[in-house]
Amino acid sequence: MRGSQSLGTVPEVIAERGGRCTELTVYANGKAPMDHAPKIKAWLQDGALDCLSFISPSTAKHFFEAMGSTEIPAGTRIAAIGTTTAAALRRLGLPVDIQPEVYDAPHLAEAIITRLAQSISD
Repeated sequence: MRGSQSLGTVPEVIAERGGRCTELTVYANGKAPMDHAPKIKAWLQDGALDCLSFISPSTAKHFFEAMGSTEIPAGTRIAAIGTTTAAALRRLGLPVDIQPEVYDAPHLAEAIITRLAQSISD
C-alpha cells in the first residue's frame, strides 16, 4: 500500500531480489487547507519555531509553497524523517539539521529532542 506520490522504492527492491509486489495506492497526496498559514508564517518570521519537521517530500513541498518562501530564520532547525525527505528539502535549497538513523516517527521525535537539548546546553 502506498500514497499517490510514492517513489516505488519498495517494489523495486523486491523485484531486484527476485520477488513480486502488487502496489495498491490507498491515499492521494495533496495540499491540505492552509487556514493557519498566516499564523505559521508570523511564527516563522518572529523566530518562534525552534524546529520544522517533515515526514515526506510532499509535506516539505506543500509547506513551503504555502509559506511563499523557503527562507527560515537563523536558529530554526529542519528535521527530515529519512533520506528521501531530506533530499527533497535539499532540492528546495534548505539544510537538513536533523535526520534519525532509523526512519520512523519515534526516532525522528527522539532526534529532534536530542538536537534541541544540545542547542539549549550550548
